[in-house]
Amino acid sequence: MRDALSKLFNALPSDVFSFVAGAVFSAAINLATARVDLNKSLRLPFGLLAVATFGFIVLGFALKTAREAATERPNPKQAYFNKISDALPTLLMDDSHACSDAIREACSIRLPKAHKAYQPMLDLFSSELQYQGAGSFADIQNGKYDTVLPVPYWAWRDRHAEVTNLLAKYSTDDALKFIWPLLKDDLAECLCVFSGNTIEIAPYLPPLSHFGSYAKADFRVFMSATITNDSFLVRGLET
Repeated sequence: MRDALSKLFNALPSDVFSFVAGAVFSAAINLATARVDLNKSLRLPFGLLAVATFGFIVLGFALKTAREAATERPNPKQAYFNKISDALPTLLMDDSHACSDAIREACSIRLPKAHKAYQPMLDLFSSELQYQGAGSFADIQNGKYDTVLPVPYWAWRDRHAEVTNLLAKYSTDDALKFIWPLLKDDLAECLCVFSGNTIEIAPYLPPLSHFGSYAKADFRVFMSATITNDSFLVRGLET
């Protein structure tokens, strides 16, 4: 029924709705206030008919508007990627220091110890981690959350393909499904840190080139009232 109504109203121009809706609404008001010379016995049914017709027109207009909006609006999952991002002449970012931290947080992979990829990742880099500190590595194996060891960058770059293949198996998990599309091709440029209860993988620079509205803006204006070190503009916002 809804599709039939939608097809009917999609075939008509929008100004028809305005005209007919106005005419029917005016007739309904006139009937209700007895300004039209009509037998009293017919006044009620004609009034109800007018109101029902008006409702029908409003419903059709709503369906038409919703269908047009759905057709024009891009997929929300892809709305900010390069191919269909809106072009912005100027982008203004307030509290940019906080935005930098939020972007880094959103672009980092965190896997709890219970995740299926945690132990294989730990085994993959066990020799490099143990070399840095046998006691710290033992604490990590025992699940101590306050012990932290980074993977040396040379070991990470040498084995990032193995890491990619491992994480790809779990790319639909809640811990990865939103971050994986951003980092899957750039894992070599990430820092990996182990603790007793988490693995964190974070890019040295956030992958802002994936977001066309930001990357392709003609001008970017950054505002902050608490800047003490503007290096975050380079590392965190690719200025």
